[in-house]
Amino acid sequence: MRFALRLAVLAGTVIFSVPAAFAAEGRFSGSVVDENGQPVPGAAVTVTTPSLASLNLALTTDETGRWSAEVQNASWTYAIRVEKNGFSPSQAQTKPNLGKDTRIDLTLHPPMVPLQPPPPKVEPGVVSYNEGVDLIQKGDKAGAEKKFDSAVAAKPDLASAWKVLSQLAYERKGYAKALASGRKALELNPKDRDLYGILMDSAQKTGDNKAVLAYKQKFVEANADNPDVNYNSGVESYNANDYAGAAAAFNKAISLRPEMANAYFWLGMSEYNMKRNSQARAHFQKYLELAPRGDQAQTSKEMLAALPAK
Repeated sequence: MRFALRLAVLAGTVIFSVPAAFAAEGRFSGSVVDENGQPVPGAAVTVTTPSLASLNLALTTDETGRWSAEVQNASWTYAIRVEKNGFSPSQAQTKPNLGKDTRIDLTLHPPMVPLQPPPPKVEPGVVSYNEGVDLIQKGDKAGAEKKFDSAVAAKPDLASAWKVLSQLAYERKGYAKALASGRKALELNPKDRDLYGILMDSAQKTGDNKAVLAYKQKFVEANADNPDVNYNSGVESYNANDYAGAAAAFNKAISLRPEMANAYFWLGMSEYNMKRNSQARAHFQKYLELAPRGDQAQTSKEMLAALPAK
């Protein structure tokens, strides 16, 4: 094996030879072992130098892991690289000792295993929440509610779970729980305006009249551009004898949906109760124009007959 290596180096030396008067040859030798100190036969050894780009000596370790190579100029710096499948490459860079053998022993290590990111942390509350969503999609609302209860027990700041609990409880007429869960959802996320209607009705069903007024105001404010919400608010105000508030709500509904006939009728009734006869007449006439055969057509005609022309 040494004889074969010798021939390869000599062949390279003939091609890249330099007159002996100007440079002295050098010699490297060494062994390649694994991290346990065992010889690595058949490893590829490459010798290069930046001083001569065309120099590239390719060697192979013998069965004992040894190798050797002669280089033509001992004043140059050489890079010695060792590679073999199943190992990470190893490399050394040095000058040979003038007039004597320079030993370079290299160790090959197994390839580095890429670091894997740790598995994402899964919170029990989030797991229960997702399971609840799956059950809702399957139509099992009772099972879903239990999962959301587990979610908020494990993660009390999970606003979305409190919100769904409020909605599910309201659907099954569990108004006390709907109110309590909805309040918690709004406490955690004050910008969420979707629950005001549920909270308003749940407060009314549980007799919390103070909360009814507060949530009603927030509900109307949150739906200021919804004509139906403004109309219903007007009806509630009218039934509570708040005719000025009713008129304001009906006017808002009409501004958003000018063809809403019933809003004109109840606006006329509100104006009548505030003794604004001319305005009331105009609204009854508008109702008849929009709904001449509507449910309130006969009453509108009777009101027009009873009201003075001016």
